[in-house]
Amino acid sequence: MPKTQKGKAAEKVVHPYSRKAAYLAREENRLKRKERQKNEKAARLNNIGEKLLWFQSQLDSAKTSYSRKDA
Repeated sequence: MPKTQKGKAAEKVVHPYSRKAAYLAREENRLKRKERQKNEKAARLNNIGEKLLWFQSQLDSAKTSYSRKDA
């Protein structure tokens, strides 16, 4: 008789109070926190960039330097 390949065994269920479950929960929380921080930083830098672009558009391109009176 030919040998048949066995199917992949189902992943074991992790007990909710086990060390492994705590490790997985920590890792998941860490990934969520990193993603949230990345998005917040991107939004903050985007706001700063928009402000700088506004100031750049308001500058007179003919002037090379500004004095305090001009400001």
